[in-house]
Amino acid sequence: MKREENNKNFGIPAIGGIKGLKTSVKSGDKMIIDGISGLVIIRPCPGTLRKYNNLEKRLKNLPAGKKYRPIAMRTNDGTSGR
Repeated sequence: MKREENNKNFGIPAIGGIKGLKTSVKSGDKMIIDGISGLVIIRPCPGTLRKYNNLEKRLKNLPAGKKYRPIAMRTNDGTSGR
């Protein structure tokens, strides 16, 4: 199992192993790294920046216990955990 898949199964935002990322980004480029959706957006358009700025504001205003959604633990073979 890839590390990204394992992290996603446990609700841990993560991004890794993106081929060509180093050569696609130039010094000073704006980037959005969305570990929840598994996206890296290089040089986002103004509308995308607004969307993520609004999302960031909403997440910062959530009560501490509500920032992450609860997930059900389940192994690769479908066994539920507690």
